[in-house]
Amino acid sequence: MSPVQTRLIPAGNPIEMAAAKFADEIQDAVNLRAITAHFLEHLDALRNLHDGDGINNHPAVLLFVSKLNSLTRFDRDREGQAFNNAWALRDGKPASFDVIPL
Repeated sequence: MSPVQTRLIPAGNPIEMAAAKFADEIQDAVNLRAITAHFLEHLDALRNLHDGDGINNHPAVLLFVSKLNSLTRFDRDREGQAFNNAWALRDGKPASFDVIPL
């Protein structure tokens, strides 16, 4: 594993500013499809500025992932259940899942 690097994001880049603004604005949103669709636009723009590790650790990306975790009530138990259920569905078996209201 490579050592942790600290990267500087220069101020004033409109792509960076738009991605950060979007990531902040979605924190109260609840429409997963709309959030994801719009984030892909920002992600594509960020790809022109950052490598894969830079994108995966970008502050706007981390806020987006945080929002997805919040909407899906994601934790280790749900992750394990999701893998097991997805594998069951992949194999043509039934699966069930808990729906936790917002």
